Amino acid sequence: MTVRNDQLAIAYNKVATDCSPILEQLVQELTDLTQRFEHVDRIYGRIKRKSSFLAKVSRHLAEYRPPFSQVEDFIAIRVLVVFPEAADRVASFIKEQFHPNVEDYYKEPPDPNKFGYEGYQIVQSIPRFKVPDAAPVDFPKVFEVQVKTLFMHAWAEAEHLLRYEKLRAGLSVPQTVEKRLAWLAASAWGSDSILTELLHWYKQSQ
Repeated sequence: MTVRNDQLAIAYNKVATDCSPILEQLVQELTDLTQRFEHVDRIYGRIKRKSSFLAKVSRHLAEYRPPFSQVEDFIAIRVLVVFPEAADRVASFIKEQFHPNVEDYYKEPPDPNKFGYEGYQIVQSIPRFKVPDAAPVDFPKVFEVQVKTLFMHAWAEAEHLLRYEKLRAGLSVPQTVEKRLAWLAASAWGSDSILTELLHWYKQSQ
C-alpha cells in the first residue's frame, strides 16, 4: 500500500463512521416514501468497503480528486422490486421526489447481442443538514440509488463475486464461466420479461 493509500485508509475510517447515520436516515426516508408502491421487496444500503474504495481511487487517480467527494457510490442504496414496471415507477418517483437529482440513467449492455448488468442508477445530493458540522472538507456530497428487479439483483451479486472481483485482482476467468454468466444474465432478462407478461395478464383478468 502506498503512502497516499495509507493516508486514505485512515481518513476512510472517520468518513465511513460519519456516513453511517446518514445512510440509515436515507434508507428510512426512502422506505417510508415508497410504501405507496406495490411490489417493492426491500430497500437496503451500504457504505463502500475500504478495500473497494481504495482500489477504485487507485485505478482512477485523476478522476477521483478529492476522492471522498468524487466517488459517487461511497454511500449507496439499492431498491429491489418484483416486477420491471415497478422499477420504472419507483425510479421515476425517486428522481422527482426523493432528493435533488444530480444524474440518472438506465444502465444496460451496449450490445443487444449481449446480456449483463442492468438497472436504474440515480445519483442524488446529500442534504447539507445531514452532514456533521465536524465533517472534513473532502466528504461525500452525493449518494447513489440503484433500482433493480430481484432477477437483476441476483445476477449482479453473483457476477460481482464470481467475475468482477477476480478481474479486478488481475486474475483470469475461464471462458466456460463467462459463458455460464452470460447465460444467467440472459435468463434473468427473460424471466423479467415473462413476469411483465404475467402481470399484464393478471391485471386484465381482474
